Amino acid sequence: MKPFPVTRQGLLIVFIITFKAILMTVTPLSTDFLAQITYQTKFLTPYQLLATSILQIWYLLPFDHPQISTHLTLWTAQFLHATTGLYLLVFMLKLPLLILDILAGSLIYAITLRNSTNAKRARFAFFLWFLNPYVLVMNEMAGAIDLLPVVLFLLSILFLQRPKHLVKGALANAAAMALKLFPIVLLPIFPMVGGRSRFSWVVVASGLLGVATYFAWVIAGGYNPGAQLLSYGPFTQSFDDFVLATSTGKQIGVAAISLVLTYVVLAERWPRTRDSIVDALLLTLLGYFAFASWVPHYFVWLIPFLVLDRAINLRNSTYLIVLHLSAILIVVAAFPSYFTADGNAFFFVPPLSSQLTSAIEIYQRVVQQGFVTIVGIPIVRALFTITCILYWTRLLETRTGLISQLTKRLL
Repeated sequence: MKPFPVTRQGLLIVFIITFKAILMTVTPLSTDFLAQITYQTKFLTPYQLLATSILQIWYLLPFDHPQISTHLTLWTAQFLHATTGLYLLVFMLKLPLLILDILAGSLIYAITLRNSTNAKRARFAFFLWFLNPYVLVMNEMAGAIDLLPVVLFLLSILFLQRPKHLVKGALANAAAMALKLFPIVLLPIFPMVGGRSRFSWVVVASGLLGVATYFAWVIAGGYNPGAQLLSYGPFTQSFDDFVLATSTGKQIGVAAISLVLTYVVLAERWPRTRDSIVDALLLTLLGYFAFASWVPHYFVWLIPFLVLDRAINLRNSTYLIVLHLSAILIVVAAFPSYFTADGNAFFFVPPLSSQLTSAIEIYQRVVQQGFVTIVGIPIVRALFTITCILYWTRLLETRTGLISQLTKRLL
């Protein structure tokens, strides 16, 4: 029997996985993570059901089993004197997130290979995702579970590009929307690209099924569906509110205008081929993110499509780099309470030393400076918006030639 070949890429993957496993274990102080492992509702989310099973396994292991606190301050205090058993619990609870990270990279690899037929580009796409620092912070460190619906949505794209797997793709699409309402802004893309075909009707029906399922488990959990829609809907995240307002107080969101404009362009001019689905989804997300209200973990939805475009279409890396850097600066400056767990941690790391405690205070003090809040954040946000618009325009021109046609008519 021949030994399994060891390659540089294989060793790099093992190193990255090990690094992420260590980092996710020492970053337990996240409000998102704590919300998933402590709950007071009669109906559990899929991740909470998984967390419950992991807890039962943890109790069987020959380690200490301290009581899990449901309060962030008490949870923080536990880690000031944490034992091996408590850190083992964090590792076990976050392990599914690391697996989701690997799955997302594998799906990005498969979609790239499917659309470029180039294994080198596919490997490049995988590492571009797997080495992404934003994904590392939001997934492994913060413990946000957005990667679960993202993986399902990527799986649906992979299946939907293959005619024989339409039903599988539709089911994956329904599951993604049942877990997160955000992909509903992408649902109209499929009939616009697929035209009046069985493909379009099946995908739209699956999306509506997913939305119905989402509200079903929201109601089953004892939540008000209307309040959930206002708090967690794709147009209502509290961040930067870009609106056009009249003197009577009537408002319309610029993100909504941009989204509708993108829909119109896709319906009128976009190629009716399944191979153009990835670009159409990226175009829509760029138009939405340019003006939308979003919180840190929502940017994880855009990253896979930035990576796919860079690898498949060999897009200039400038767009990807500028969007990532500006997004990082925006969220770090605008959400200090999130990254410090309300002053209890430094990027989710417990304050186990005086240096970390000082780092928390310095970080909070810097981002609260008037220059940062009044000048810095708006400038960086403008850079992000302009980059999205330029990227949107370039992608639209590449696929439709619409910009050059309009320019000729005007001249």
